[in-house]
Amino acid sequence: MFSSAYLLLLAPLYGIFLGRTWRHERRNAGPSTRLRHRADRKTVMHGLAACALILAASGLSIPRHAPRQQLVIAADVSASIFDLSTQNVRLRELLKEMDPSSLEVAVAVFGANSGTERLMGPLAAPSSGLPENKRTADSRSPLPDLTRPTAVVERSGTDIGAAIDYSRGLFPSEQNEPARGILLLSDFRNTRGSPNASIAGLAGAKIDLLPSPAVLGASSDAYIAALRAPESGPLGRALPIEVTIGAQSPCTVRVALWRQKAGAAEVAVDFKTVSLRAEAGVPGNEVRQVVRFIDQPDSPGVALYTARLSGVDGDLPGDISSNNRLSTAVRVLGPSRWAVLTRSGSTLDRLARDSAKSLGVECAVYDVNSLPQSAAAYENCAGILVDGLSATELPQPALTALSGAVESGKALLAVGGEKAFGAGAHHDGEWERLLPVEMTPEDDRTRSVLFLIDVSKSMDQKMGASGSGVRKIDFAAEQLALAVQKLKPLDRVGLITFSGSAQLAAPLSLDSSHAAFLSAVKKIDVQANTDLLAPLKKAQDVLRDDDAEEQLVVLLSDGVQTASTSSADILAAARELCRVAPASVPAGRDTGATPRRTTLFTFGIGVDAQDADPTGEKMLKELAQAGGGTYSPDFLKLAQRLEQAFESQKKDFFVRRENFAPRAAYIHPLLPVGEWPVLPFRNRVRAKPNAETILGSAVAPASAPVVRRPDPLLVLSGPEWPGTSRRAVLALSLDGAAGSALLASPAGQRLLPAVLEWLESRGETQLPGWTVEAQSNDDDTLAIEVKARDPVTKLPLSGKNVSALLSPLFPAQDGSAQTSAAARVPLHPSAPGVYRTLLAAPAQGVYRLSILEDNRVLHERFVTIPFPAELRRFGTDRAAMQQLATLAGGHSRVIESPRDLAQWAAERQTSRERYVLAPWLIGLALALLLAEYAARR
Repeated sequence: MFSSAYLLLLAPLYGIFLGRTWRHERRNAGPSTRLRHRADRKTVMHGLAACALILAASGLSIPRHAPRQQLVIAADVSASIFDLSTQNVRLRELLKEMDPSSLEVAVAVFGANSGTERLMGPLAAPSSGLPENKRTADSRSPLPDLTRPTAVVERSGTDIGAAIDYSRGLFPSEQNEPARGILLLSDFRNTRGSPNASIAGLAGAKIDLLPSPAVLGASSDAYIAALRAPESGPLGRALPIEVTIGAQSPCTVRVALWRQKAGAAEVAVDFKTVSLRAEAGVPGNEVRQVVRFIDQPDSPGVALYTARLSGVDGDLPGDISSNNRLSTAVRVLGPSRWAVLTRSGSTLDRLARDSAKSLGVECAVYDVNSLPQSAAAYENCAGILVDGLSATELPQPALTALSGAVESGKALLAVGGEKAFGAGAHHDGEWERLLPVEMTPEDDRTRSVLFLIDVSKSMDQKMGASGSGVRKIDFAAEQLALAVQKLKPLDRVGLITFSGSAQLAAPLSLDSSHAAFLSAVKKIDVQANTDLLAPLKKAQDVLRDDDAEEQLVVLLSDGVQTASTSSADILAAARELCRVAPASVPAGRDTGATPRRTTLFTFGIGVDAQDADPTGEKMLKELAQAGGGTYSPDFLKLAQRLEQAFESQKKDFFVRRENFAPRAAYIHPLLPVGEWPVLPFRNRVRAKPNAETILGSAVAPASAPVVRRPDPLLVLSGPEWPGTSRRAVLALSLDGAAGSALLASPAGQRLLPAVLEWLESRGETQLPGWTVEAQSNDDDTLAIEVKARDPVTKLPLSGKNVSALLSPLFPAQDGSAQTSAAARVPLHPSAPGVYRTLLAAPAQGVYRLSILEDNRVLHERFVTIPFPAELRRFGTDRAAMQQLATLAGGHSRVIESPRDLAQWAAERQTSRERYVLAPWLIGLALALLLAEYAARR
């Protein structure tokens, strides 16, 4: 079909065509009058049909009678709309520009429920001129009096969704639907459910939502303008808190102050009755007064102070209650008390019981035989210090109590040891969930794999029932080539072949391609006799000078001994090769079981049960048992079984014994200044992604160079973690000579006190020369400014990658859950050494503001986000009002003035007041063409 534009373009062309056709037919008609009349008639009929089609394509329409408009007014009469008389004036003002002759109105009132005040009917003009006895009930009272509603409405809450559903029911169902809208008059502070589902149904019903702000009379409102407290204060000292109250008119209010610790109930501090009076000579209507409270907090940590405003005898008349509560946070500094969970006689046990307070805090010591079984036992403690206890020493009931205390806000420091973390059988569970580390680090052990292959006459046999398959030695070579590809790139691989004697065919090599090994496998020659003692002795000589942390010996043979060596001597050689290391001997790994550096795995060369030799199979099983490994008879799946043997050793590498030196990851305020000693032992853990490692391991200068990543030694939970508690792990043992050397070093002397001080948020985490300012503005934004100067030269520090992070301290003040983490916001340089940003303030509450340079925490402080500026100024949530109109779609919009409502009515009328003539014009064109054709016949 042609579009309108195409038809309009073809119109002149068709006119030219008709003109030429008419002239041509007139010439051919000659003197015949009948033929000339027929040409004239044809041209006229075709021209009229073309004009009709052109008019249809242009969308020709004609006015029709304007439709009626139906409006349901849903008026909020809940307690927050304290002055209902002003709502009567507001309604009449909004409707004053509407045409009463075409408007039908129904009125509903709502709070927690809804009721009808006026059924749908015409809106009569107040000066209708009708005699009193002739007026209907609707014409005598065009709109109801909201101060005296006839419907019974619960005013204690606001349910906007229910009000919208109720208002839809007041529209009569008609075939010829008029323009319909719901005029929602409210402060839009919904307290019951969510209106989104109700609003979504309006579009399908062709009903527009017209939200309009109620007149709240802000001059009657009193509110908390500000709450000020120091960022920190000492325990046992007076802590001043100032509350600023504002009101637009004189009133008497009651101010209460409450204190709360994380995980505990609120405690009343004090309350005061305040009379706000206007001061003579002060311009403006607002009255303000500052009330001062003094508190003495009874325990260290982070305290949340909340000020609440109310009337002397209950609610304030004409008050907006949602701006009557404001909170701030204060760090309460020690002396503090810590719970120490340890075993008798350990270093931490001695330090915790030291009367000189070597740890810098008061300690309540709990032995492993008397650990608390309830989180209430930790109530008076700022944090919990756990020695390197195993899962047996820290049983589940004690761990559950510890977990409850930490998750309620207590700080936590876990110290390493021989049986700490995963080495103490604490596998994936509640203990790991509490810590900022994972107990299964990457397996980066150095490992040597030495193959011992039997090249005796039995390996020359062909596989298969008829003996027509490949030789066993060729099949074994192929399977070994596949298996070594599964090894780690840093694994060393070597080969010993044996028959009556043993030869080193391929020395242990770090070549990741294993070229020497694969070449030696291909060149294996079959020989006579079998002596199992020779390869075990040769392997012992090869591995004696090998420094790998783990050694795997893989023996492939039928196990049949043809030499004169006794089985006892062979088994003794296997035990000597795979000796069990005493605790004092350095071992590559320690999972709580018997440490073993070298492990022997044996594989039978028999293809099936008939091919296996019972005597040889028995010997291979005994060898594997003596060497701490396993025996596998499945020769046809040799590559798969080898791969399983390589991975059979646990990847949990919990302990590393080698000389190393602690090294600071970067300059951190809590790390003491001084040299760290060389230590021989550390726990192996892995920092979680949202944790911060500030101390790691480095190869000791006197040690041989080892290709290895540093291990984390001191890991902090950091400010990105939710809640108020901080958590840390020190993956070092404080026991024995190494622990004594650490604690006696210049850096180690202040390590534990500094970490404990940081964990309970005592003092600031701030570098010298850095200052931070954060200010909440009246436009609901938060301005952050950071100034950085070199502490020595005092010169500005430019070019820094600085960012800010806001994380909630406690739940939101309205009871809803705040997000547990916020996205970082970059700070932009605005002057040398000055970085600023302006961000939209999040939900009302108290937040921890962290300033970071890359992943380095520079500064932390608390920021109070007050209630939105709309509540401070108007009491109406205009953001929610706009959101409702947007969600409703169609012609929905916010109604601020009578002109807005009249404009909506005009748009709805315009969209429905014309008849489209296109179908009639197309029919006319067809009729003309048919008539002309019939006349020609």
